[in-house]
Amino acid sequence: MPAGTALYRALTRLYPKAFRARYGDDLALHFADLVARDGPVGAWRRTMLDLLVTVPRYRLESIMNTRRTTATLVALVVALATAAVGAFAAGVAPLGVIALAVAAVLAIGERSRLARSMRPARHAQRRHVLWAAGLLASCAVVSLVIGLIDLGDRASWPAGRLVVYNIVFFTTVIGALACAATGLRRPHTAAP
Repeated sequence: MPAGTALYRALTRLYPKAFRARYGDDLALHFADLVARDGPVGAWRRTMLDLLVTVPRYRLESIMNTRRTTATLVALVVALATAAVGAFAAGVAPLGVIALAVAAVLAIGERSRLARSMRPARHAQRRHVLWAAGLLASCAVVSLVIGLIDLGDRASWPAGRLVVYNIVFFTTVIGALACAATGLRRPHTAAP
């Protein structure tokens, strides 16, 4: 074995485990061939360039496979929903609303992508989802106006009513955002 092969084998640990298991011996053999052909300096120059280019690529491929992407999205949705609950508990409602809305859009978007791949295309579905988004947005505006009118004249807001108005408002806003995102992601196709 040429000098430096052990160091190169250690550097191949930068590749994902599955890639190393499949190609690790071939990589070491190729490095030994490079040392014999180009000398140690030439082999290391070429190898370092190759490592700088291919390691990030294979790492990204291993991260972005379907199984891990779905698990990562589920973890992200749970983390965002937990952060939203924490923001509401801390009294930072705008941050909580944003975190909850992003979590809902991600959850519904991922779910709709999976569902869409398993069912036949329906041509009018995009229009229906966008109508639902408009209807939910209208309900959110109406509930906000009613809530502000009802609670605006009082010196202190009754907790029960405030909770009900918030639940209705935030549920309709999140639903509207999720439907809008889902509808806009669907391809616009004409009926046959």
